[in-house]
Amino acid sequence: MPARAEIDGHGPDAWRVTGVAARDVLYARMGPGTAYPVLTRFSPDERGMRQVTCVPHYTPAHRAAMSRAEFSLVGAGPDAPISDLNLSWWPEGMGAPFYVAGGEGGSVEMTLDALTLAGDPRISGAFVARLCRKQGMFSKPDAEACIDANGSLETILVKE
Repeated sequence: MPARAEIDGHGPDAWRVTGVAARDVLYARMGPGTAYPVLTRFSPDERGMRQVTCVPHYTPAHRAAMSRAEFSLVGAGPDAPISDLNLSWWPEGMGAPFYVAGGEGGSVEMTLDALTLAGDPRISGAFVARLCRKQGMFSKPDAEACIDANGSLETILVKE
């Protein structure tokens, strides 16, 4: 029987762990399946867990393994010119070699499909990049160790 969390009667969003061996744990992941990073773990007799939000929580370790895009817009809509575009990707976290495109090396182009700054700020678009490997934060990008990447983005905007 696979481990699972199920409603246990403590309220509409209360859960308990069942089907986990006494010396094991139930991993809560960012998505379905073992390919997703672990957010936290629960003991085999954990009870009274409550679902507070559906927004993903990223720990510092998870955030370090993600990509980051930084850019400036001159204007307020999706047709606003993009400048100072930089893209970085840390496939093994911040303590390992990583890839960059933009000001330091490589190349990156981005188009925006939508940009909303009022209410719940959101952005969506697509990018095409040639990311070059950097051994460390202060090393130069290696033009012989580049990879091509393309993708899309759709996210909320947060004020830092």
